[in-house]
Amino acid sequence: MARKEIPRELETAIREEERAARRNAESARLTDNPKGAAMFRELAEFHGHNAELLKKRLTPVYEESDSGMVETAVDFAAMEAKTAHADALAALEADIALEKESGEKIREAARAKTGEERTLLRRVAEEIELNRRILDDEFYLLTNTGLAVWGD
Repeated sequence: MARKEIPRELETAIREEERAARRNAESARLTDNPKGAAMFRELAEFHGHNAELLKKRLTPVYEESDSGMVETAVDFAAMEAKTAHADALAALEADIALEKESGEKIREAARAKTGEERTLLRRVAEEIELNRRILDDEFYLLTNTGLAVWGD
């Protein structure tokens, strides 16, 4: 992989983390149950922190590669509009899909990397998979009992 492609992959990972943070913050705002809202806020903070860590890693890469910011043609606003929701079940379903999609993109980026970037992206992908499993468990409990359990 050429050195110029590294910032592009990190930019993609940063955008996915920021998108996940926005989505979880919106889910927290729309969720009436306090435990559910707290869970979504925690996930939003987690993804925001990951994005900040990736941004710190991106700065030295830009300095080393002398490449400018790489624009991608993905319209995240349109993608988020498709996943608008009004209740907890729809919020969980939308966030599970988002976590899965983000994890796949980051795992794909990690396959092309070597060394430190690969390790970093793999760890982020593993954390995203863990978040997806937690959300999936909450979705399962909600659909099986009809009641929101939110981590109980």
